[in-house]
Amino acid sequence: MSKLNILFITKDTSRFIEKSSFHLFQQLQRDVNVEVWSEHASVQYILSHVQRKPDFILFNDIHKNYSPFISGLESLEIPSGMIVHDLHYNPRLRERIMKLDCFKVLFPHYKEAFIKTFPSLEEKMHWFPHHVNEDVFKDYQLMKETDLLMVGANYPHLYPLRAQIMKEMKTLPGIKTFKHPGYRDIQKYETDIISGIEYAKEINAAKLFVTCDSIYHYPLLKYFEVLASNTLLLAPGSPELQSLGFINGQTFVEINNNNYQEKIHYYLSQDEERTAIAKQGYEMVHKNHTSRVRAKELINKIQTILERKN
Repeated sequence: MSKLNILFITKDTSRFIEKSSFHLFQQLQRDVNVEVWSEHASVQYILSHVQRKPDFILFNDIHKNYSPFISGLESLEIPSGMIVHDLHYNPRLRERIMKLDCFKVLFPHYKEAFIKTFPSLEEKMHWFPHHVNEDVFKDYQLMKETDLLMVGANYPHLYPLRAQIMKEMKTLPGIKTFKHPGYRDIQKYETDIISGIEYAKEINAAKLFVTCDSIYHYPLLKYFEVLASNTLLLAPGSPELQSLGFINGQTFVEINNNNYQEKIHYYLSQDEERTAIAKQGYEMVHKNHTSRVRAKELINKIQTILERKN
């Protein structure tokens, strides 16, 4: 059986803070032929300039941060799919595009929110949760020198619990915080920004990592990154997270507005329990939520679509 030919229309995200699209591309290359297109163009122009005719076209969203502007999609006949990162960016325009006949499948990171935002597109949806590069987010076996680590944007209107915890716990001995530099291309001269392996090592060196799921209650990428680094995560839970394997007291610890101080102090004092939960979370993510696993799931779904077509 010949290898699938996939055309991946995406911006170069190899130097982004959030590199999951790049890691997915690397894993896809193991099993299929993947050609990348990153320039603004019409789809007809692209198809006349690629090295081989694609069996399937994968769009990295229709979004200024993730993909070039592509015109002429109304006439596209090659089966296509789209990774859906951001549900809030120009939703009406993207809904109209996602309804086009060429889009046979949509891969959103957030299941319930996607259905709520785009109910007419539920039949095209194939849930595609976040994933981590297991070669970056792993157990470096570092000493747990940081008691409590918090990383990310501190915007109370978007992350009220995170902002509240940062404000109230900032004087806690052993706390460490980093600001989020934004989802963008990080330049070589920006040496003060913690990302990639350095970021993963900071997580791995912490006893606890505390965050929240935003006002939208999304299963955010940070949840997966922390567990993959063998560090105990304290964060709000949800049914969607539970279905992904984030089980309170087993793979992470649920917190809310009323109990986070109690939980932080308790798990800082309980080394054995903290280590056991972190290990179970680590094993769960490395089994179910790596970029390698997602790449295989995506290929299987694409093959199913192509078999149905034939």
